[in-house]
Amino acid sequence: MRKTKIICTIGPKTRNLEIIKELIKNGVDVVRINMAHDVKEQNGKFDFSEHSKTIDFVRRASEELGKIVGILQDISGLKVRIGEIKGKKLELKRGDRIVIVNKNIEGEKGKDNKFYLTLNFKQIIGKLKPNQKLLVDDGRLTLEVISVSSDKVECEVLTSHILWEKKGINIPYFSSELPVLTERDEASLLFGIKENVDMIAISFVRNAKDILNVREFLKKNNTDKPIIAKIEKKESIENLDEIVKVADGVMVARGDLGIEIELENLPIYQEKIIQTARRYRKPVIMATQMLYSMIKNDTPTRAEVCDIGNAIKQDCDALMLSDETAGIEAKYPVKAVEWMAKIIEKNETGYISTISGTSPEFTSFDTIISYGLSHIASKGGIIKGLICEEEEIIPKIVASFRTTCPILVFSKNLEILRPLTFIKGIIPIKIEKNISEKKGFLRKLGFDIDNDIFIKVGRDRERKSNFYIQIKRGI
Repeated sequence: MRKTKIICTIGPKTRNLEIIKELIKNGVDVVRINMAHDVKEQNGKFDFSEHSKTIDFVRRASEELGKIVGILQDISGLKVRIGEIKGKKLELKRGDRIVIVNKNIEGEKGKDNKFYLTLNFKQIIGKLKPNQKLLVDDGRLTLEVISVSSDKVECEVLTSHILWEKKGINIPYFSSELPVLTERDEASLLFGIKENVDMIAISFVRNAKDILNVREFLKKNNTDKPIIAKIEKKESIENLDEIVKVADGVMVARGDLGIEIELENLPIYQEKIIQTARRYRKPVIMATQMLYSMIKNDTPTRAEVCDIGNAIKQDCDALMLSDETAGIEAKYPVKAVEWMAKIIEKNETGYISTISGTSPEFTSFDTIISYGLSHIASKGGIIKGLICEEEEIIPKIVASFRTTCPILVFSKNLEILRPLTFIKGIIPIKIEKNISEKKGFLRKLGFDIDNDIFIKVGRDRERKSNFYIQIKRGI
């Protein structure tokens, strides 16, 4: 029974009900919608209809397959991006000149043989410096700034590359004072609230204040969705502890992080982020290029298999696929999910997560109960499952202590179940209060419902500090 979760990103190649059903059948637990792409903008208004389709397909597929699937909305944040390009792409050669202008244009080759482009954040154009490097498309394209004026920047292409529109730009050691949420981000969040997404990832988080500002925005709009901080800037590494404390989870966003820092230091920072998340008992997602070769090949490389295996041993809650399932060139999205599930299952076998993290502060009854339950459930393999009914707080805390038995959360309320889908070891199950239906689910999961020993936990709905706990053989 796989504990580590699989997140996959949906893009044009996979925005289809039947494909999404196949992805879920093969192991997807959470679907990511990337708000940096597939959003049309005209006269200050944003069209999110493509993402609406994705959400509708995921909800329908989840219902049809009888599996709870979460939706992670990834807010693009302070990501500098290339604007639109005529024909969607440009073929650039080493030595070509690019002029980035401070106005809205469609990128194209000019009559002077220079390529003209624009950016989403035009206000940074005048702040760039000669000799500064711009790393485009995860560093595949390098530009060097030649000259700067208030309304344009001229650059030289240092590496030949086919440049697609909307690709990201990283500027190492460049810090901006821009607010964490742009106008587009706020519109994206309002769209996500309306569509009832289950969790929100914030890109380019710099400090705890960025997370608190997003939380305040959500609060003003009457929601408290879990917030996942994407760690992908040098600043976020420097402020890691304060970010992890206030976020509901973190993502090791290796694509941009590997450009913002010296690439050879990436494994060190990856380990640091994971250990910090585990120390504060916060869920952690590993992302970027986990099965990158499977964009074009139907089997992973040996290095990718080892990368996933190491992520399991580092105790990540979830592993994420991006271009492998969302990219324009992705040829094997379902196979990528199938391989990821297979590798996870094999590497979880015989590997036991130790109960880790800081010593808990016993300031709440929930923590006391969860700490005790996690230890009881992990002793000697006697307890086969921890069953929680209509309860979301206790499962999250118990999961953070890495109990060895699965945590089964039964509820008729999808608002309780869906936000749990990215947390390691939790199995959310939608069910009415029907004992035969519950037994059927447990049988399907491989439990012996007559002889296995379970811990059953519930909360008194009228007096929420009161719990009932049963340890019994069978259901």
